[in-house]
Amino acid sequence: MHLCFTPEDVASAISGDSHRLIAIDGFQGSGKTTLARTLGKLLNMPVVSADDYLNRNQGAFFGHLRIEELASALMNRGPCIFEGVCTLQILEAVGDQPNVLIYVKRMAIWGWADEDELGNVLATPNGSPPRALEAAEQLDPLQIALQGLWGEVAQYHRRYRPHEFAHVLYERSAVKPLAQAARQR
Repeated sequence: MHLCFTPEDVASAISGDSHRLIAIDGFQGSGKTTLARTLGKLLNMPVVSADDYLNRNQGAFFGHLRIEELASALMNRGPCIFEGVCTLQILEAVGDQPNVLIYVKRMAIWGWADEDELGNVLATPNGSPPRALEAAEQLDPLQIALQGLWGEVAQYHRRYRPHEFAHVLYERSAVKPLAQAARQR
């Protein structure tokens, strides 16, 4: 398993071999789409996003994907980068598997921002939503939808454990590394 801190590190870790399907997975909001777009440019590969095949505002994710349309897009596109939550489950449903799996970890100053939540998911039979959602006294429709998505992502992580089986772990920092910030001045 490779540990990477920049998109360029990720591109370097997976270059050299020809890959038909590079999959990028992680929690919602971890930076999967941003990494996919950057890798697409670096590797000159098209990007397919699961969200582009989602019937939106349904309160769930996997059950509202247009799976046949997505399968056709993946099969007819040639080598590509595929990104989205529940990536391995989606690829299993379309009868495919990645040559390379990249897992994005959203990092904070104290460490992996989603690690406590993931530990809770793996430790409890049904998982539970992030504390911020549990603590809200009155949930608005968006928070209710997020709870549904959280439960789905929790079940997915419990079953597939993509963070453990990834070929590459990409630790995306919310803070630019000092060397990168200095170069941009």
